[in-house]
Amino acid sequence: MTNTPDWKDYATMLAESYGKAGIKVNLNPLDFSVFVANAKKHDFDMMIAVWGQTAMPEDFTQLWHTTSWLNEGSNYPGFGNAASDALIDSIKVIMDPEKRSPLVKRFQNIVYEEQPMIFLFSSLRRNVIHKRFGNVEMYFERPGILLNNLRLVSIDSPNP
Repeated sequence: MTNTPDWKDYATMLAESYGKAGIKVNLNPLDFSVFVANAKKHDFDMMIAVWGQTAMPEDFTQLWHTTSWLNEGSNYPGFGNAASDALIDSIKVIMDPEKRSPLVKRFQNIVYEEQPMIFLFSSLRRNVIHKRFGNVEMYFERPGILLNNLRLVSIDSPNP
């Protein structure tokens, strides 16, 4: 995308790395609106994009369900089949973490095995919370913790 210098730097570094492996990459900088339109029409050979998530249970439909490929959604690589769609459909209606977690892990394993995208990096941000605080829940969104959830506990308490 032409409006963010970081994207140009990422693309240039990737093109140089691919070049070292004998793969020629022709960079095609685009305005954001053109980039998104081309992605939705599947009019690209390769693209660089970013995907973020929240601390809420993820609904994988937008990025991974086959209907998101067919209906110009965000499933840009065209990933999926009946089995992965069935998992996604189940995951989004099961909110019990003990029942949902194994399904999410099974789905993530399919994505890992299929490699529909090359995941370049993720956040390395770290949070530090003193042991005198209990009821600690960490989140991806900044600042990474809901401060109003913290409870001061006695340092001598066996279960903070």
